[in-house]
Amino acid sequence: MDIVIPLIEWSVNNFSELRYALRGFEKHIHSIDKVYIVGPLLPEWAQNVEHIFFKDDEDPRFREWNIYMKLMEYGKDKNSDFIYTNDDHFLLKRWDDFGYNFKSSLKQTLNQKDYGDPYRKTILNTIDVIGIPGAMNFDIHCPMIMHPALLKAIPINWKKPYGYCMKTVYVYKHDIQKRFLVGKVTDWKINDRNINLTEKDFSGFNYFSLSDKAWDFKMENLLKGFYPKKSKYEK
Repeated sequence: MDIVIPLIEWSVNNFSELRYALRGFEKHIHSIDKVYIVGPLLPEWAQNVEHIFFKDDEDPRFREWNIYMKLMEYGKDKNSDFIYTNDDHFLLKRWDDFGYNFKSSLKQTLNQKDYGDPYRKTILNTIDVIGIPGAMNFDIHCPMIMHPALLKAIPINWKKPYGYCMKTVYVYKHDIQKRFLVGKVTDWKINDRNINLTEKDFSGFNYFSLSDKAWDFKMENLLKGFYPKKSKYEK
């Protein structure tokens, strides 16, 4: 199965998060055919990956649209499942058994966001289009299996300003929550810098992710501890 990673065109650390994410994927996903990076550029250190050029719409209201279109660019000549993931998803255990997971309800997620947070509008758009009271939030920081034809078949305007929680829309529009293993998980996104974390603090977690604010030399050293060996995807 292919791995597809949407990538933006800038990085404060030479795309180091992607480097360690790829090491984690190689270590914990045992069904990788090819890795596709979809975005404006390919990091100079990357190898053994396929690059699909895509230029983002720079308007921040279309962040979710950019992600959707990158997956569509990959899927325009494909007809099989792929693994959608991001460059800051770090796996700690074998991924194959995760299934489709959620964190909490969309309304609970909405209530946790500040009123000035643009992502609130993304959640509200999603609640409107799903129309299911108590719908769960499947947009967690973990890889998810998708099919390009199923994603394309969802009849909504993906370029609506602020877009939708794409994973959640995908799950509900195709009733995946009724047909596949679904469970609640702890979705751990590290948001703060200079936290003295050790590998012991990650006991029991299947994966974690980072915000832009969480990257520093301590975090890089921690990731080196989890993934000390180069993957085949880096020079």
